Amino acid sequence: MSVSTQDSPAWQHEGDWRTLFLTSFLIWLTPTLVGVTAKAWFLAKHGFASVAGSLSLHSLSVGQRLSFFRADLAFGVFLLPLCFLGVRALLPIRWYSRTVVAVTLMALVVQLLAFGEFVVLGNLAGYELLAEGFDWGLAHPLAALEYLVAFDFIKPLVIVGGTAAALLSIWPLVRQRRQALKKQIYAVSAALWIVCAAPAIASWLPWMRPTVFHSAMISLTVQSLFGSELGSESSAERYDGYSIGTLRPIYQQLANAASPGWPRPHWGAAKGYDVVLFVMETGPAHILSWDANLNDFPNLQRLRQNAWVGTQHYTTSPESFRAITSMLLSMYPVRHSRSFVERRRTPPGLIQSLHATGYETGVYLPNVHGTRHAKDEEDYYKTLGPDRVSIPDTSPVPRANAPGWQEAQDLDVLALRNLEGAYRAAASTGTRFLGVFAPQLSHEPWVDVTTGEHDMAKRRYNLMKVEDRELGELITTVERAGRLNKTLLVVTCDHGLRSSESDSSFRAGQIDDLTFHVPFLLYAPGIVKQQTNLSWMTSHLDITPSILDLLGISEGREFEAGTAIWNESLKDRTTFFWAAQYFGANGYHSRDSFSMWNPMINVTYRNHTLHFTAADAVPLDSLAHGDIIDRIQTMGALGSAWYNLAISAPAAPPGTSAPIQPK
Repeated sequence: MSVSTQDSPAWQHEGDWRTLFLTSFLIWLTPTLVGVTAKAWFLAKHGFASVAGSLSLHSLSVGQRLSFFRADLAFGVFLLPLCFLGVRALLPIRWYSRTVVAVTLMALVVQLLAFGEFVVLGNLAGYELLAEGFDWGLAHPLAALEYLVAFDFIKPLVIVGGTAAALLSIWPLVRQRRQALKKQIYAVSAALWIVCAAPAIASWLPWMRPTVFHSAMISLTVQSLFGSELGSESSAERYDGYSIGTLRPIYQQLANAASPGWPRPHWGAAKGYDVVLFVMETGPAHILSWDANLNDFPNLQRLRQNAWVGTQHYTTSPESFRAITSMLLSMYPVRHSRSFVERRRTPPGLIQSLHATGYETGVYLPNVHGTRHAKDEEDYYKTLGPDRVSIPDTSPVPRANAPGWQEAQDLDVLALRNLEGAYRAAASTGTRFLGVFAPQLSHEPWVDVTTGEHDMAKRRYNLMKVEDRELGELITTVERAGRLNKTLLVVTCDHGLRSSESDSSFRAGQIDDLTFHVPFLLYAPGIVKQQTNLSWMTSHLDITPSILDLLGISEGREFEAGTAIWNESLKDRTTFFWAAQYFGANGYHSRDSFSMWNPMINVTYRNHTLHFTAADAVPLDSLAHGDIIDRIQTMGALGSAWYNLAISAPAAPPGTSAPIQPK
């Protein structure tokens, strides 16, 4: 065939534009099937019953269920083949072929990526979170491999890779016999098109109120890669430009958050104390019972004798960056960690308040210099204004015959030793000290630090015993410096679990007690004389206000959203949980119930526990449905304005700040 013939439009040299149409359909069939399968899996597992409940329908007919796929089928069966025809009319065959292959491969990758997000997160998370996870995987390759195995990613990767390899291996044979096989290929294409065209047409017949899942899967996936969190756009800028003095009364009314007033209990009772936050990775509260004897955790057992214990303590986010931000700033986290590069000043919070009163401040992380994840993490924590962000300069020396998890623990210990060295140096000069330590050994998936333990809850329990030993080393260092009776020590977890691999009752795409309920204690020697359990809900928001009240520090606290943990008014506060960027859902606790909204399927839930099933769905036409959405959207807009103001407002001139003043 001559070059000029190859470059002519397909229907001139092929003789039949229908063959090109059918070939285009056949090429695009794989991305179509992947997208339809991903959506069907998600809706069957999470959505059909919920959507039926949200639409005040008892059930969905087969036709109504089929209507969810109308856009996918119309796109793959009719629209894309026609578009490919138009491309072929404009481009020579060689460029047409390259374009079709490139578009198809990109679509396939995007659809597979979406399927993976549905399986792990129950949500389409977007490129920022995916990039963060990719960076973390490069920094922790062994842990990343364990993730792939734990979430059964290896199996589909092998299937997809094997299929691709098989197709590539038989392509030379197909190419050589293309003319002989042409009739069979066209016949198969025509048969498949007829099979797909019938449901594509039928899917438009039943009535169904449109939902977001009536859009094509490829459209949802592309939007998620570059869009913002679903459900946040309509009210995101509602409070932009407001002052903190205007925002605070709105927040107090929305959250029923009472002003602490004066006199404040325990104000200044720990004046001059050092402060250390020991923040463990991925630890749901059900693994550790504060009512147990804790014989396996001698250091926790020792601390709780002089501590407030939060039996109903909750994180604000399933992401470490966001959760720790809430601890240190006493604000709800509303943006991704990388947005801190947009700041114009260091936000006020625990680090800044203690730095202003002469404390040496540091954050100690068990990563190694040289990876992008470690650099991003270091840059992020620097924006909070500590004197140092300490990361080990080199990896620990590998031990002969050591188990694979040993390197992660050795990194934790290196970071801990850096904190201890800084603490001893500060103590030797009489300088007060704030340290934040975030060990990573217990990051999901939970490794077995014993031999042959398969039960995930027992694995986490054993990991906590290892972390208890590290806590004991820290206590010994402080005690040898003669400062243990003058140190406030917070022990908690950044968040709970985030996968069904760790607990089969976990449901992706929702907020859940397994994710948000975490252990917490605040050791306050000389102030708390015995274990003091707090029966009301406390939050990571409340850590900074509690510490600063104990230290008697009032400056720089105008942006606090939390309350000291011993304040009984917390019984009546509405506490919010933010997981839209991770799991696609947000929620809150108010008085005796928990509520959640998943904007992707526009379903709200209400239950007396932080665990939801289809039976807990709130009817779409009820007042409760609208109230849940309004509360979450209003708090989202308020929190966004609050946070943006804190990181972007110019620092107040001396003497013009609004400190908390004792009366």
